[in-house]
Amino acid sequence: MNKSKRKSIGDINPLDHMFGLGTETDNGQSQPNEQPTVEEPSPKKKNKKGQNSPTLFLINEKHIIWLDKQCNYARQDGGIALNRAMIIRTLLDICVESRVDLHTLKTEEELKVRILEALK
Repeated sequence: MNKSKRKSIGDINPLDHMFGLGTETDNGQSQPNEQPTVEEPSPKKKNKKGQNSPTLFLINEKHIIWLDKQCNYARQDGGIALNRAMIIRTLLDICVESRVDLHTLKTEEELKVRILEALK
């Protein structure tokens, strides 16, 4: 971009300000802008103990099918209306209470073995 075009843009390019690029002087030299100020991120609201937080994770299709079957099975004959999240949270609670040791874990298969051992 030549000098005349750049000068016509002036300081309206938001990228210049974002990345702290300098502005050109009349002699074509680049003059650094002041250090851009960085706003501190707002502190995240901490959940109260026992309050759920939305979380996204990926699981295999066979796991989704199993979870859905269990939810439907539980509802039969007037049982509780389970959902996937309730089952997953309960399984996690069981793992937490079992105090399974995941130190130096190498594979997912080893994870299965350790969880099963902790539940015995």
